[in-house]
Amino acid sequence: MDNPDWNEQERKEQGEALLELLRLGEESRVAGKTMTYDEFMERLNLRHQERRNQSI
Repeated sequence: MDNPDWNEQERKEQGEALLELLRLGEESRVAGKTMTYDEFMERLNLRHQERRNQSI
């Protein structure tokens, strides 16, 4: 059976983590450090490809 105290603590920690992510996102937005989805995916794919080439 689940422990209600544990579940409550878990939800609290998840809520705090979400708030921290939102805060960091807002700081980045204000600082102009944003990118589109396409830009993000392109950078992610390039990084993935670079790591693949390093492991060969």
